Amino acid sequence: MVQGRSRQTINAIETEKYEPSLSLAFKTARLFGQRIEDIFEPNPESD
Repeated sequence: MVQGRSRQTINAIETEKYEPSLSLAFKTARLFGQRIEDIFEPNPESD
């Protein structure tokens, strides 16, 4: 789990009910040894 984040927050991100902050996205990518682009897809509707 990403340190300092609840299970509910992680679930909301996974089910696309919550968009993580850039800081959280970087921490998550680092935790899994991946690039942000490999974990998160941009949402064209939010542009």
